[in-house]
Amino acid sequence: MTAGTVAGPQASERPEGRGRSEATSLLEGHDQQEDRGRLEDHDRQDRGRREHRSQPEDRGPVDDRGRLEDRGRLEIAPAVIRRIAEHTADQVPGTTTAPRRLAGLDVGIHGAWASVHGGAGVVDVRLQVALHYPTPIRQTVDELRRRVADEITRCTGTRVRRIAVTVSALVPPVRPRVE
Repeated sequence: MTAGTVAGPQASERPEGRGRSEATSLLEGHDQQEDRGRLEDHDRQDRGRREHRSQPEDRGPVDDRGRLEDRGRLEIAPAVIRRIAEHTADQVPGTTTAPRRLAGLDVGIHGAWASVHGGAGVVDVRLQVALHYPTPIRQTVDELRRRVADEITRCTGTRVRRIAVTVSALVPPVRPRVE
């Protein structure tokens, strides 16, 4: 049989005295009856599932589109959690940006840097931040940990087990050159 051809009864398999179109329509009729039977079985099973679902259960919040858990799965990439941590760390009073240097040359500035490890609803976060000088380092880092953990949990529902903070720079205030 070549590509694009449909398997059908051979001439020797056709019922006696009937043309090709009659034999084909008989076979198609038989296939349609089988399909109808399968569809009816499927409808009965589906109806049973729907009736089972309609019984009140305590399976989570329901809104006008149905149960939240029945709509699908939500996965939050570690990169999203990392970005939330960096953004929140940059908003904490006392943190600042630091110059980025390559071979002794200024190539820009950067804020907080984070990495996230873990899964299954619990993560560990590592942060590198620059602080203004003179800032009380312990108090600023404690506030930073609290805010980052709260924001990650609020936005993603992920629990933060640990936040390791490295203070990578203390940036003195910039004095004007001309007074």
